[in-house]
Amino acid sequence: MIGHLFFSHDTLINSTMDGWLSLVKGPYLGKVSAGLEKAEKDKDKDKDKEKLELKIIIRFQAWDVMPLDRYRELSGALDNLDPASTFEVARLSPRIEEISQNLLNIFMGKGNPLGWLKELVAAEINQTDNSNVMFRGNSVATKAIDLYMKVVGSEFLERTIGDAVRAICNSKANCEVDPTRLTKADDVNQNWGKLLEFVTSVWVAISQSSADIPLEFHSIFWHIQATARAKFGTDNTQYTTVSGFFFLRFFCPAVLTPKLFGILNGERFIPFFSHPNLAHFNSRFQSIPMNAHDGR
Repeated sequence: MIGHLFFSHDTLINSTMDGWLSLVKGPYLGKVSAGLEKAEKDKDKDKDKEKLELKIIIRFQAWDVMPLDRYRELSGALDNLDPASTFEVARLSPRIEEISQNLLNIFMGKGNPLGWLKELVAAEINQTDNSNVMFRGNSVATKAIDLYMKVVGSEFLERTIGDAVRAICNSKANCEVDPTRLTKADDVNQNWGKLLEFVTSVWVAISQSSADIPLEFHSIFWHIQATARAKFGTDNTQYTTVSGFFFLRFFCPAVLTPKLFGILNGERFIPFFSHPNLAHFNSRFQSIPMNAHDGR
């Protein structure tokens, strides 16, 4: 037997534990009692013995699930749920992400998430008069598409930028380019070079992935583009709306928080994330889909 971990049921209800717990080597290697605030080490063990750590992520939620026939009326109502009603429900609740997630789960369970998402897209575009602010807010449509891309695009994300992001995270290179933050020992040209090297590595990985993009992405992006073109004509809107989702809402969040997207799993210490390099990288990377330039 390797060891034991003990958790209090009361401390885990509707909460998440995410951290490294210390195991103290003993007769069967380790024993730890853990709560949400901290992991309490077995006080009876010799403090000088070898210490081990175990990465633990636990989320506990309690749900009351009724018999299926109790949901038939609700299920029928959802089959006829129009976008206007969806927007109104979301408008009345401050928990828009939870609503979007639950509705997406329901329609994925029904086997028709794309049909529902396309209706939301068409409704939001048709309600928007200014193409420059389209999909910029956190509406139920944008949140639902964000969540759907995360679900169906996880393997694509790993294949595309997984290695490049992990290489950046494990690098100790200095990418500081803000003159107000530079020290006398810093070489700004060298820092710029490394920053652009990082951006290029991720950009090249994405640019070479077109044949691997999930079919679900093709379907929803084509619908966004076609609907935007019909509403606003053939200006750049049909391209910026798609690139906004693909880059700003899919790749950029994954680069900024790779742990949440499954690119990093259990790394104990990542020098890159303790440094403002990440913000510099993301600001440069975000400018690509928006056709922006800052002189460098």
